[in-house]
Amino acid sequence: MSWLWDVPLELMAPLEPHVLVTGIRAADMRLRLHYAGIEAQQEDTFEQAIDSLLKATPDGGTAYILPTYTAMIAIRKVLSKLTHIPEAGA
Repeated sequence: MSWLWDVPLELMAPLEPHVLVTGIRAADMRLRLHYAGIEAQQEDTFEQAIDSLLKATPDGGTAYILPTYTAMIAIRKVLSKLTHIPEAGA
């Protein structure tokens, strides 16, 4: 997780993004964002994070999910239940 400190997340702070974190390294990511001047909401599960993300995104708006490769597989499983996106490997 040391790469977190190499990424210039401070560049996002002026945009005042709505950020959600989840997963086994959520607390690490949230701390890094805090030091970058960005407050993040932490969710317990991918399902909760995606639900919160959808509720926070206005109609016609764009939301971004930036997962690790391992998390992407689990997230695609959740998204496949909500959309036409197939599960990874399906």
